[in-house]
Amino acid sequence: MYPVTFGFDEVNTRLDALARNDLHAEALLAGIFAFEKSVRRALRYCALNRGFTSKQCDDLFANVGFRNMVRMWPVFEKTTARFRTLLDLRCGSTFPEP
Repeated sequence: MYPVTFGFDEVNTRLDALARNDLHAEALLAGIFAFEKSVRRALRYCALNRGFTSKQCDDLFANVGFRNMVRMWPVFEKTTARFRTLLDLRCGSTFPEP
């Protein structure tokens, strides 16, 4: 995997540029990819704080999909009641429960 080269502001700028150029489908896919990658990094960070090694984290999260990351969240992040509380969704009722 390549190292992180874009910060949050750069990703937003690129997504806005895609949307301005009527590439809405590409902006949606890129946004979902960036969100999932951010969740994966946050989950990895939580696991490292719980005492797992980098190698163990790589093995744990190598092929984990989004739904499984949501299910694994309470195992590694004990201070947050539910993963859903981290999201600021206007349509929160449409977010599927794991």
